[in-house]
Amino acid sequence: MEKDGNMVIWLNIIVSILFFFEYLSSGNELYIFVILAMFITILIFIVRIKDYSSKVFYRTFLGIVLLQGLTLTYLYIFEPFYRKELLFYVAAVIFTFLIILFIYYYIKRGKYSKLPWEV
Repeated sequence: MEKDGNMVIWLNIIVSILFFFEYLSSGNELYIFVILAMFITILIFIVRIKDYSSKVFYRTFLGIVLLQGLTLTYLYIFEPFYRKELLFYVAAVIFTFLIILFIYYYIKRGKYSKLPWEV
């Protein structure tokens, strides 16, 4: 699993860099959403391979998902021509899936990852 996971991590990093250069050349803000989705994939594989603390995972995961939500909100409100693209609606579905995934991981967390306000 570790070799396959490392390959997936490096592949996502390379594709993220390519999407970043595509964003710079085209100016399409939806590429930022795709890059953030790849960061979530990288985060999930790093946590599974290295067995990091769940607090770091949940905070980082939630932060990236919130950035994605802000990106979609900005595009919907201030860039109305993106609403006509199919990629915008695919991004909205992916965002909804990521919210569900976050809730799933949060509910499934282990007994050793109690938050400070839990007794």
